[in-house]
Amino acid sequence: MITYQAEKFTSIVEELKTIITQHRDEVSVFSENIILDPDWDFYRVMENKGQLFTYTARDDGRLVGYYIAFVSRHPHYNAIVSDTDIFYLLPEYRGNLTGYTLIKDAETELENLGVQIIILSAKMEKPLAKLAERLGHKPLDIKYFREVN
Repeated sequence: MITYQAEKFTSIVEELKTIITQHRDEVSVFSENIILDPDWDFYRVMENKGQLFTYTARDDGRLVGYYIAFVSRHPHYNAIVSDTDIFYLLPEYRGNLTGYTLIKDAETELENLGVQIIILSAKMEKPLAKLAERLGHKPLDIKYFREVN
């Protein structure tokens, strides 16, 4: 049975480490020169400041998806903003309502916490972009990148 819940980042970090490489392999656009090396301490600091939100999907206790966002006051507007850092759902849980429910429940929880603007980032041409629009999100920016030696 799949459950959805807010959790402390510090309580899921070891489980997260077991699937984050798979997440990177699916969505990363960077070359092998840019190594996945999360700053776990930074996340802990942000959580301790009340600026990190973690929501998970579990199947009989097993972590199968996560929605992690930074929450802060917007520097230009008088609004509390959630900016999604990472969202991932294991492939075998896609194609039904698990991803939709994970995002929808996480966003409802964020709204209950007083968030006024929710930013959900998605790679172009990935299914998350279509799902975001189904959830009522509108395209905001296009980000460009280049690697620098």
